[in-house]
Amino acid sequence: MTRPPNPELVDALLRITTDLIIEKGPRNVTLREIAGLAGVTPTTIHYYFDDKRGLFEATKLRAVAELDAAVDASVDASADAVAQLRQLATAFVGWSVANPHGFALVFDALPPRTEQSEVLTRQYYATFERLQAIFARGMERGELACGDADARAAVGFATLFGLSHLYIKKRLPRQYRDDPTPLVEDAMGVFLSSCAPPPVESADLAPVVPISGPRALSDDDLEGLAAAGQEPEQLAPQSRILMPGELR
Repeated sequence: MTRPPNPELVDALLRITTDLIIEKGPRNVTLREIAGLAGVTPTTIHYYFDDKRGLFEATKLRAVAELDAAVDASVDASADAVAQLRQLATAFVGWSVANPHGFALVFDALPPRTEQSEVLTRQYYATFERLQAIFARGMERGELACGDADARAAVGFATLFGLSHLYIKKRLPRQYRDDPTPLVEDAMGVFLSSCAPPPVESADLAPVVPISGPRALSDDDLEGLAAAGQEPEQLAPQSRILMPGELR
C-alpha cells in the first residue's frame, strides 16, 4: 500500500536538515540524526528522498526557490530597468539578511556541483538570469548603456552577495551593522551611474533666454534708442512698461 504524501513531515525534514547543515557542516550530518529529530526512522526519509544527497539537494533547492520567489514578487514588470534593478537589489538583500541560514545554505554550506540535478542548477541561477534579462531589456530600450549585459549582471550579483554576506557575518562598518539598506542604495547608485545612457544631444539649438517681466526704460535706454532711430513703442511688449492708459 502506497503511503500518502505528508507535506508537514517533508517540511520538518527540510528544516531540520537546514539547521544541522548550518550548525555542523554537511559532512557531519547523518540521516539517523535527522530522523531522530523528526521522530521518524531513516527508512521513512528514504521514502521521500532517494538518499542523503537527494535530501541535501532538496534542502538547498527549497532555499534557492524561496530567494527567487522573494525577488520575483518584488520586481514590477511594468517598471523601467533602473527601478527593476533597485527592486531586485532590495529584495535580494532583504531576504538574505532575514534568512541567514537559507543564505548560507544557498551560497556557503552546499556549493553547487557539476553533478547536481538540472532542476537545481536552473533554479540556482534564476536570480542571476533575472539580472541578465533586466540589463538586456534596459539596453534595448535605451534605459541602460552597459556594454555587456552578462558582465554587468555578474558584477551586480557579486555586489549583492558581498553586501549580504558581510552583513550576516557582522563584518560591515559598525554604523551599518543594524541596517545595510543605506549601503545597498549607495552601491546601486554608483553601479547604475556607470550604466546611465549618454545624454541626447541636439544640434543648432537656440540659446535659452530668461523670460523677464515688464520693466521701465532708463534714461540710457531712451538715449540709445534715439541714437538708433527707434521709438520705445517698437520694443517687444515684455521689454517696456505699460502706461496707465493701456491697462484694461
